[in-house]
Amino acid sequence: MRYRSQRFFKFGPKVHYDGSPHDVRLFGDVLWYSYEFWIETPEERRAGHGMTMCRKDAGGRWRIVSMNNSVTDAAASPEPAH
Repeated sequence: MRYRSQRFFKFGPKVHYDGSPHDVRLFGDVLWYSYEFWIETPEERRAGHGMTMCRKDAGGRWRIVSMNNSVTDAAASPEPAH
């Protein structure tokens, strides 16, 4: 999350992030899902896919345990990626 904040979200309202889940699995207090994503900033656009694992804590809140992304398309143009 720190990487995303420093790299992309520093652009504030001029950043657009969109995602589409593909496979979602729930195993008790563990959630696993894969997804495609698109992110656009004034400097670049990227598309890719990722996988996230979350776990519900003792207070009932979901926490990200692991998040992995792979970029499949990158360009130095702010044109829409989708």
